[in-house]
Amino acid sequence: MAKKTKKTNNLTQRQIDFIEIFKKNMGLLIVSCAKANVKSPKTFYRWLEIPKFKEEIELARLNLKDFGESALISLLRDKNPAVVLHFNKTKNRDRGYGEQINIEHSGSKTTNVQVSIINPNERDKVQADNKTI
Repeated sequence: MAKKTKKTNNLTQRQIDFIEIFKKNMGLLIVSCAKANVKSPKTFYRWLEIPKFKEEIELARLNLKDFGESALISLLRDKNPAVVLHFNKTKNRDRGYGEQINIEHSGSKTTNVQVSIINPNERDKVQADNKTI
């Protein structure tokens, strides 16, 4: 016989307990499942189909992002070099601090590329021939 659980706002007590454990474990699913005696993450994903449960999990994830951003800002205020660099690479990418350079091109450009398949045994001969060009 299945044990009875108290329902609050369409959630069982087990689901409410899981949400609290999920928050305390900073959204780590496997750790939260183990601590809440939820045998499989599949149960978590099934629970996500319940609108109130999904809403609470999304709120917990949003709060975790805010916590991380707050910690980042605190370190940025302390002028932590790694954090300042990270901040500039992500938030000031448009000012040239990013690791990527985005090049936009409009119009048409035709490029001819010649590809040759070379027998590895003849590689040295082909390289020598190309130097004379």
